[in-house]
Amino acid sequence: MTDATYWDGQAATFDNEADHGLRDPRVRDAWRRLLLAHLPAARRPWPTSAAVPGPCRWLLAAQGYAVTGLDFAPAMIKEARAKARAADVTGSACHSLYISSASARPSAS
Repeated sequence: MTDATYWDGQAATFDNEADHGLRDPRVRDAWRRLLLAHLPAARRPWPTSAAVPGPCRWLLAAQGYAVTGLDFAPAMIKEARAKARAADVTGSACHSLYISSASARPSAS
């Protein structure tokens, strides 16, 4: 089994963990405060790797950051795109998701 195959198998349930899905408003707010305390105030493009379904990305997008996510597992990107639509953060200035490893050039798959 390849790493991508393993993570593809985890995609549908990955956000079930408390710190993965950020479904609890208190946990989500704690992550939002932590991220914003360490990021520049200027809203600029913000790259992330291991896109996974990506709730932290949606927190940043909601604050005006243009977030780019990379993941080498296609199912994780598919989940991330679906969750972006559900979180209503799919605007073109908001984020992009690519199938790629952090060390490779992204593919717009």
